[in-house]
Amino acid sequence: MKIRFYFLMILPSMFLLNSCGLYRQNVVNVPLFEKKGQAQVGGHLSFTGKNLQLGYSVTNQFGVLANYSSFYHKEIYSDINFQRFTNEFKEIGAGYFRKSSDKFYFDVFFLAGNGNSKRDRIYSRRYSFKSINYNRFAIQTDFRIYDGPVEFAISPRIFMLYRGNYRQTYDETPYSNLGKISYWGEVAVTTKFRIFKFLKIVVQSGLTAPTSFANYAFLETSPFNFSVGTILNFNLIKDKTK
Repeated sequence: MKIRFYFLMILPSMFLLNSCGLYRQNVVNVPLFEKKGQAQVGGHLSFTGKNLQLGYSVTNQFGVLANYSSFYHKEIYSDINFQRFTNEFKEIGAGYFRKSSDKFYFDVFFLAGNGNSKRDRIYSRRYSFKSINYNRFAIQTDFRIYDGPVEFAISPRIFMLYRGNYRQTYDETPYSNLGKISYWGEVAVTTKFRIFKFLKIVVQSGLTAPTSFANYAFLETSPFNFSVGTILNFNLIKDKTK
């Protein structure tokens, strides 16, 4: 009973903490390709918004990915006190995958994406806002720990954020504190439940952290993520061995 109580307390706290970040971790696209011609379409709901994912294995060892996420959250305290958060992120990538046995799987993807975020608020009829555009360049690896009706995978990735244009009102903390370039680490743990051959339910949890906690950027990120979604799998090339 205590465990359930703590879980119910922690989950809303994590959501509130994630609602304030300007950099938002998207749901990690973990394709786990096995052969040429596999196509995947996924949709996920997470602490950091709605996510759409696409994937296709061009050859038996090379695949491509595309990701899109959007977020909107509004906190209303009174008629004259509220704040809003919006974020949009889009990304493409390509990489190598290898399945050496029924259980072991490894891949590495190189990803490039662009995002923009805005936070605006009204406090005692006084308006303020921050908005920022950023580019993200990432290296992501996926390791499948177990293959079967239930799949487990862990996905560490490192990336560089390049801060682009930003705008803000004078009373906000200046974005110049962020610097132009910052380096980050993320890790996600993914569980896939096979419902049908073409359909899987996906649950994922993730953690984001900058390489330096002294960096002000840490205060402007959403450190935790949790998502639930579905993936549709299609084999676009028929197996000629059957």
